[in-house]
Amino acid sequence: MHQIVENLNKLGVHSIENNLQLLLEIKETDTKQVSQIDEQMSRLFARTRKNLSLECPKALLDELPITAGHMQATAERMHYTRSLTGSEFMDTFDFEVWDSDAESTTMFLSEVMERDTAATRAFIQVMKEELPSQAARMITVSLIDGEPAGIVLPHLEPGKDAEGRFFWIGLHPTFRGKNRGCALHHIGLHRLQHDFGATTYVGATELGNAPMRAIMKQNGCTEQKAVMVTLECVVCK
Repeated sequence: MHQIVENLNKLGVHSIENNLQLLLEIKETDTKQVSQIDEQMSRLFARTRKNLSLECPKALLDELPITAGHMQATAERMHYTRSLTGSEFMDTFDFEVWDSDAESTTMFLSEVMERDTAATRAFIQVMKEELPSQAARMITVSLIDGEPAGIVLPHLEPGKDAEGRFFWIGLHPTFRGKNRGCALHHIGLHRLQHDFGATTYVGATELGNAPMRAIMKQNGCTEQKAVMVTLECVVCK
């Protein structure tokens, strides 16, 4: 399977994996490459023991018949980009970086994500597997009057040139609907620029998530034209 993933990488397919899942991403490619990608995906389906997730432009699906036939569409998302050079994201909002191993981190993240603690610990473990050299400094908690209000998890995307992303972002239920999301997103951009050395930011949110799309636009991000579709293939449960 490793050789197949390497072949996909050479065809422009970005990949990252954890113990249970292989995540693939296609942004731009030419017609010849799409055909070769579909052939490699066919080989991957026959050999993988991991769950597969693929994000690609929705318009490409007709050119990936094997892939589309083996995977189920689960979401449609929009991508946003922003340069982090030539502008300064000032430290204008209060935040703290929390220990990813601390029980208080698990408990607060559980409340923000509205998941039980077991699911939250599993989420943190996946983050550590995918981003082992960065996970310890990713847990960024916004503060409002000294009270934890939200979490953003900035990181550099492996295999990309100083490209910053968020592994996850969300407000605590107590602070939702109070126009706090833009500040939390700003904190994440500030940390990407100052603490991670990112020169660009790539964000994504579901097509129907109007509040998050508005937040990214308010913070100077440019919406990309292509609608991206997320496809899933569950191999192990």
